[in-house]
Amino acid sequence: MVRLLSGFGYKEKSSGGSHRRFENPTSGDIIMGLVKPHHPRKEVRRAYLRKVIQHLGLTSDPWPLKSESFSYKGYAGSSEFSHEDRCLIGQILYIDDLILYEGDNYDDLEKAFHSSVDEYLEFWQEVGKEPQESL
Repeated sequence: MVRLLSGFGYKEKSSGGSHRRFENPTSGDIIMGLVKPHHPRKEVRRAYLRKVIQHLGLTSDPWPLKSESFSYKGYAGSSEFSHEDRCLIGQILYIDDLILYEGDNYDDLEKAFHSSVDEYLEFWQEVGKEPQESL
């Protein structure tokens, strides 16, 4: 994943814990919330890879995340079960940046969504720019 994003001009920025954040200095685009693998095989979640490839414009997504499941601080979030990864994943909807999150159950997914929104807002506050609004 790091090599793929590096090839498109993204630089990895530390965001603490197991989350990773990548920024593209040319476009100002960010991809955030990618989690360092914790499961036994230490592989990137296939669902995350699929979303990154779609975000980079390399393909259309045959399984779009469209259903609004969560709302927090003016942002909408989705939920989807990834059969291939056997977990729940989601993304912040209606913004240009790709912000992903995951959870073992619905409550964990909602907490991860809240945490992702807070981290997204903190990022834009750190760089002194207004974040894109979702709703």
